[in-house]
Amino acid sequence: MTTESSTQPRWRTVSSPTSKTLTSAVWTAAGPLAVGEAGTVVGRPPDGDWRVVIDSGPNARSATLNAATVSDDGERSWFAGSSGVLGLWDTASERKSDFSAPDEKTSSWCAITISGEPGEERLVVANSSGEVVRADLDADQCPTFGGVVKPGSGSTLSALDAADSIVYGTDTSGNVYALRDDEWTRIGIRNAQVNFTDLTAAQTGLFVSGDGGLVYRYDVPCRNWTPVRAAPQTLRGIDAETDRIVAVGDGGGITRCTSDQRWTLEATETERVLRSVALGPTDVAVGDGGTIVERRAEGER
Repeated sequence: MTTESSTQPRWRTVSSPTSKTLTSAVWTAAGPLAVGEAGTVVGRPPDGDWRVVIDSGPNARSATLNAATVSDDGERSWFAGSSGVLGLWDTASERKSDFSAPDEKTSSWCAITISGEPGEERLVVANSSGEVVRADLDADQCPTFGGVVKPGSGSTLSALDAADSIVYGTDTSGNVYALRDDEWTRIGIRNAQVNFTDLTAAQTGLFVSGDGGLVYRYDVPCRNWTPVRAAPQTLRGIDAETDRIVAVGDGGGITRCTSDQRWTLEATETERVLRSVALGPTDVAVGDGGTIVERRAEGER
C-alpha cells in the first residue's frame, strides 16, 4: 500500500559541482560519493560541500560510469562503466587506480558489488551482455580476475549487491540470481513482466525495483517473492539500511517504506529523474543533470 506524505519536503536539492548525469551513489567512510557521465566522480565530506574528485574517470578517457560500490569498511569505492572502464578510489589517500578492460573486456559494465573482509574481498562486475567477472582482492587491493560466467540468457545485468557472502544480481528480463559457493542459481521472479532496474540486499530481505513503481520483496527463509506498488512512476534505484528502505525514480519520485510496511511518497524539490539512492547519516539521491538531493534529518527545518 502506498500513501502520500503531507509534510514539507525534507529532501532538499543541494548545490552540485557538475551538470553531468549522476548514475550511482554510495556512502563511504569519507562521506557520500557519486559517479556518472564523462567519468565524473563527486564527493562530499561529512561537514562540507560537494566537489569533483575525479573529472575524467579512472583511465582519463571520460567514459561514463554506470555503477559504484563500497568496501565493508567504507575505505574504498570501486566503480565501473562503458568501454570496460573499472577503477578504485581510496577515500583516505584520495588516490585513484585504473583496472579497466580486465581480460580485454571492453563492453559496458552495468553493475558492480564487493563483499568480504579487507584482504579477503571479492569484486563482482557484470556487463550489458549478461556476463559476470569476479576478482579476488589482496591486502593491497590488487585484483586477480577469474573467468567469465553468464548466469542467464544474456540479458543486461542491471544491478548487483552482496549480503552474508551471497551475491545477488538482477537483469532486464525479470530474472534474479544468487551466487553461492561459486555457483549462480536463478531465484525468481516468476511472472514478473517488468524490467528490473536495481536491487538491494538487507537484513529484512532482498528488494528489487522496476517499472511501474513496483518493488519486489524476497523473503529468504520462505524463498518467496511479494510485489508491492510503491510508487506511480518507474523506480530506478533502491537502498536499504536496518529497517529503512528508500526507492527513487522518474520525475524526482522518492518513496520510503515505513516500519509498518507501508510505502510513503515523500515530497522533493526536483522533477528530474533520480537514478540512485544511498542511505547513511544523511540520505542522498542523485540523477539527471547532476541533480543531488539530501534528506533532512528529523527536526531540521
